[in-house]
Amino acid sequence: MLAALLVAVPAEGKGKPKPKKKKAHVTRPTPKPKPATPPAVKPKRNGKIAWVRDGDIWLMNADGSGASQLTSSPEDAPVVYSKPAWSPDGSKLAYVASDGSGSSAIYVSDANGKNARKIADGGADPAWSPDGTKIAYSGDDGENTAIFVVSTSGGSPEKLCTAAGFLNQPAWSPDGKQLAFRREAVDGTPDSTVIVSVAGCVEAGTTGADDSTPSYAWNAALAFVRRDDNADQDIFVRPKGGVATDVNANPGYNDFSPQFSPDGNKIVFVSDRDGNAEIYIMNADGSGQVNLTNDPPATEGTCDPDTDICDAGTLPPDDADPAWQPVA
Repeated sequence: MLAALLVAVPAEGKGKPKPKKKKAHVTRPTPKPKPATPPAVKPKRNGKIAWVRDGDIWLMNADGSGASQLTSSPEDAPVVYSKPAWSPDGSKLAYVASDGSGSSAIYVSDANGKNARKIADGGADPAWSPDGTKIAYSGDDGENTAIFVVSTSGGSPEKLCTAAGFLNQPAWSPDGKQLAFRREAVDGTPDSTVIVSVAGCVEAGTTGADDSTPSYAWNAALAFVRRDDNADQDIFVRPKGGVATDVNANPGYNDFSPQFSPDGNKIVFVSDRDGNAEIYIMNADGSGQVNLTNDPPATEGTCDPDTDICDAGTLPPDDADPAWQPVA
């Protein structure tokens, strides 16, 4: 009975659990979103080569086969086409068209030459931005030849760089942050290929000599033309952060207008080593040089003394301005 009457008494110090203290609420700052990372610059596959032959734009495969004429100037209103430049995805072609009066304009067409539309008056040397939204070109600003940028969809051009003299032959860096171009000054500044920022045209350096026709590879290697000790034009290549090297020191003739292939492993260029200007390719180190156009040599005129009928002979085509199509 006594056990039944006992009431359990909690042991000392073991009463009901004390309520837990609430933790103070701490407001943490919202993390700022990280800036979008630009897409990585990657090489692309090599497509066709566009070039200019006797004032018209032609296309051929990278081995020189399959040559076909893309543009054709009407006889009653002759037009000279020059400076073809491929869009980054290889679907469009920009070029310069000049008429007999001396006026010129930059056009953009499909890769097959159709649906051409004018995007800038009076320009030369078109070069696509890596994102395909803009074209840089050289044009007259009323006092000098300046570098302009225009949207590939059209609109008013924006003057990017100007200086006393002539600025031409622009080429975009693969990240789109810089432009290299030829500066022919009239104020005592040495002629050179200049590298500037796209934002504000702030000079970042030069190639160090009287150089021309710059071309960037996807890995930021820079090719350009420099005259050697014999005053011949040679092609130099400067890797990113490196020193320029003469990759085709060939005395006695000129190699010029270099353009990197989309994969960065080759260079297409013009050479007069056969007595006339033809299109060649080589590896980026200068090895493996191959003539792609193989134009027939000139022939001398002859006359038949019995009939007084003369054959004026023939001249080889004039090849220029090669550009290599990128294929995604």
